[in-house]
Amino acid sequence: MHGRRPSVVLAIRAKCDPCREQGRLLRAELGQVGLQVKVKAFEDPGRAASKPGARIDMTDQGLYKSKPDGPSFLDGVFSIAMPHSWMLPEVGRAVERVDRLWGSARQSAAAALADRLVARDVPLIPYGNKVNAEFLAPTLGCRVFPPASSGVDLAALCLNG
Repeated sequence: MHGRRPSVVLAIRAKCDPCREQGRLLRAELGQVGLQVKVKAFEDPGRAASKPGARIDMTDQGLYKSKPDGPSFLDGVFSIAMPHSWMLPEVGRAVERVDRLWGSARQSAAAALADRLVARDVPLIPYGNKVNAEFLAPTLGCRVFPPASSGVDLAALCLNG
C-alpha cells in the first residue's frame, strides 16, 4: 500500500445481524493491509451499488442458484449478484458465449473462463460460504438427492414403519 490508507465502502443488507458481523470482520481483516472499510446498510445492497454515482466499492451479497454447475454459477454471479455497472463488457460477452453452449463444451468453456477471470480480470472475490444445514431423522425413508440440485427431494420422502 506504500503508506496509503484508502477508504472503501461496503454495502450490506439492512437489519441483518450476520451481515453486520461479516462487515465488522472484513473491516478488521482489510484494516491490517491499510484499507479503511466503512460499512453502510441498505435494503438492497446490489441495487444501491448499481445506481449511477453510488459511492459503493464492495457489496455483501449471496448467490442462490438451483443448478450447481459452473456455467450456472457464472451466469448467476454476473447476471444476478454483481451490480451491472461493475461488469466489464468483455466479461459479460464471455459469460453470454458460455451460456449459449451445450453439454461438455459448455462445462469446459465455463471452467476456462473461470480460470481466466481468476488470473486476469478478478471481477469478484468470494470471502465466505454460508451453508444451511438440513437434518433428517432416521424415520424418514425414500431419500432422494437429485444430482442436479441441492438438498433432498421432499416429495419423495416417506416414513419408515
